[in-house]
Amino acid sequence: MQGQTLCAQCDLPEDRCSCERYCTICKGQINVRLCSDGLYYCTEPKTFRLLLDADSRLAAAAGGVVRYLADAAGFENDAVARLQSAVIAACSEAFEHLSAARPQLEVTFTRFSDRMEVALSHLDEDSPAIGLDTIAGFASHIGGQESMQVVFAGFDRVQYETHDGEAVTRLTKYIGHVAPSV
Repeated sequence: MQGQTLCAQCDLPEDRCSCERYCTICKGQINVRLCSDGLYYCTEPKTFRLLLDADSRLAAAAGGVVRYLADAAGFENDAVARLQSAVIAACSEAFEHLSAARPQLEVTFTRFSDRMEVALSHLDEDSPAIGLDTIAGFASHIGGQESMQVVFAGFDRVQYETHDGEAVTRLTKYIGHVAPSV
């Protein structure tokens, strides 16, 4: 049986805690609850969405967003750096799939109470989700299966989907516990 969750600042349960309550991520004070890590978070997910042109500086900006979310979630510096590098590498590969007709990559960052997700999506009828071509062996010129597995190693789950001409790669990192089994 898991013990009662205590506030990281005063070591009291939420109903007895008199600390100022604000979300650790956004600093908002509406619908804030104590979570399993002892910090307060908004109960509603927080979403950041970027539309990026194929520019490595913009990939670095996406890496900065995931660095902020991972740092706010309490990950160690080593894990934060791995997640940041993974997102930059995934964006850089995604840029190779963009076309003149559809020149932007959409990157959506969502912070839930138990996980953070990064979804990379682009429109292209003939292009697979980012990383799927190398893992499934559809493209031999990108560096092979092993390179993408190393890139995504900081994340707990990688999902690929395509629908209506949109290819999506979703990277999930669980907070405070291991990934649930399927």
